[in-house]
This record gives sequence, C-alpha cells and structure tokens, in this order.
Amino acid sequence: MKIFKNSMIGAVSLALAFIATPASADAVNTEGEVSFGFGLASSDTSLVSWDNNLTIDYWLSGDMAIGGGLAVNNMGWSQGDASSSETNIGLDVGITYVLAAGEKTRLTAGGGISVGVTMTDDGNDDTDEGMPISFGIPVGLAIEHFVSDTVSIGVNHGMQLFRIEMDDDGNDDTDDASTTWINLDTTNVGLELTWYTD
Repeated sequence: MKIFKNSMIGAVSLALAFIATPASADAVNTEGEVSFGFGLASSDTSLVSWDNNLTIDYWLSGDMAIGGGLAVNNMGWSQGDASSSETNIGLDVGITYVLAAGEKTRLTAGGGISVGVTMTDDGNDDTDEGMPISFGIPVGLAIEHFVSDTVSIGVNHGMQLFRIEMDDDGNDDTDDASTTWINLDTTNVGLELTWYTD
C-alpha cells in the first residue's frame, strides 16, 4: 500500500501542475449537473481485492456537490470439497468540495458518513457466522481530469477518519464492538469513470 500512497502524492503534485495552468473561458463547469460514476477501489487491506463502486452526485455549484455511493465486493475460497464466501456492501453519503481547479483538471476533497455490512458463508449449516456492521466517517482526496465536457476519469485516495464496528460473531456476548480513530489500515486507492448530465 505504501507504493500507492506515494504514487498518490506524486499524482496530486502533477494535478496541481495542470491546475496551475490558467483556465480559459470555456473551462468545464458542472454547476447544476448530476454526475454518475463507476469505479474500482482496493479493499482496506489488500490491493488484490477490489470493490465495485457506483456514485451519484448533484453539483450545487462549480465547487461543491452532495451525493452518495455504493460499494460491493464478493470473494470466494475453496479447498478440496469445502468452500466459503464473503460479501461486503458499503453505502455512504457526503459532500465533495473542489480545492483547486484548472481548465480540465481539478483536485477535490470529500467526507461524509458510511455504513457497511459483511455477510459470510463458511459452507456449513450453522448460525454462528455473524453479520458485522460498521459505521464510519470516510474522508478522501480525488484528482479528476475531463476528457470531454461530460466525461472524466479520475484517481482517488481515502480512509476512515472514524470507524465503529459491531463485530457480531453470532454469539450473545457484549465484547463485539470496536472503535478506531484515524485508522490507516482502512486506506484505499481507486479509479473512476464519471459521466455528467449536459
């Protein structure tokens, strides 16, 4: 993950170089538009496992948007005749703010609230698998470059500023909840393709 974190720093520097170029009169303006995004994001702890992300935002102005996103990740394992699977579903709502912008490239920051659910199946007919639920405050940075007036490509980097997980193991105990602040283990990187209504 360190390689990608360093790469993100380099990408931000490159974006700022583009943004430093004076914008022309026909610079992209997304005020009043709705954006639909599809992307891939690494899981919190692995670059091998990727989530499918769908986002929708409404741009209140050229500098601010409100919206939400849905992330789904399904993984399966098998060993001999035994098989198991895990499905993670995350939903978040938040605000995006443009920190700096040029003619076709902009740097944004975002934050909000999120909820996540993990469903596991170990292949056995038991009732002790549990279904952990987490709540968090995600924050992140994104670099977006417009290839046309309505389509952009971007990279993003995020983490959970705060997270509480109700780690239900299926047993009736009271030791399941865990709380973390500024959890670097939740760092992820992603790619996104976005379409804007015209």
